[in-house]
Amino acid sequence: MIGKPSDMTPEEKEQSQIVLAILRQHKEAIKDITFDPEATRKTLCEAQEALSEANAYVMTHLDLVDRLEKAYRIVFPEILLCYAPPVQRREGGREKVMAYRKFFYGDRVLITGEKYKPHLSHEGRVTGTLIKSHRVTYKVACDCGKSIKPKAFHMDLMATPHRETAPLSIHDARMEHFLRVVGKEPKRPKLSQQINSTLSKLGKRDTYILTKRFGLDGDDGKTHQDIGAKLGITKARVQQVERILLQRLQR
Repeated sequence: MIGKPSDMTPEEKEQSQIVLAILRQHKEAIKDITFDPEATRKTLCEAQEALSEANAYVMTHLDLVDRLEKAYRIVFPEILLCYAPPVQRREGGREKVMAYRKFFYGDRVLITGEKYKPHLSHEGRVTGTLIKSHRVTYKVACDCGKSIKPKAFHMDLMATPHRETAPLSIHDARMEHFLRVVGKEPKRPKLSQQINSTLSKLGKRDTYILTKRFGLDGDDGKTHQDIGAKLGITKARVQQVERILLQRLQR
């Protein structure tokens, strides 16, 4: 549904202009349709049937591509990229090029999209795929403790589960990330001991804040708002305490 021009995003305004241009170009044909109810019904039925057939075609072949690529990656794990040409699409009025390949469960990825500035250059692991209206997004457990839902062109592939000699669990990856943030070199397989040693210098409340923010307890990291509500303090105060704690640990 198109709202008032003042309520539209730049992308919606651009789309509305395209729709208006199409309507003006086919004004006479549109008149014939709108003044004849039976012709309108017939046109809508034909359009619905065509869309249904197109949707079935796309979903069938998308499933086939998924199956073939999974088999391909098992047979040829050393080849990271498929050879399909990049897909051009628009986002925010600008042309974007989608990644050369899709991602699968367990892939290690690097976050590169400007949309996720707080996570830029973070690593993470793909934990799921979401397909809606032919648009594919991925659930990614970021090493910083958060879960995000980027598209393919927001990520670069780092490794597949088949290529990792010692794949890290999501929990271990988050512990490694936290240790690097506070200036410590992670030492496998003693990550838990390192975390406990680092946090032992802090009080109970401070330990809770960092544990929940960075997902060090095995769960996804919590927002400042969630932590503040649990502790009975403001979001701004949680942000301030987190910043002070990280600076203290870094020293």
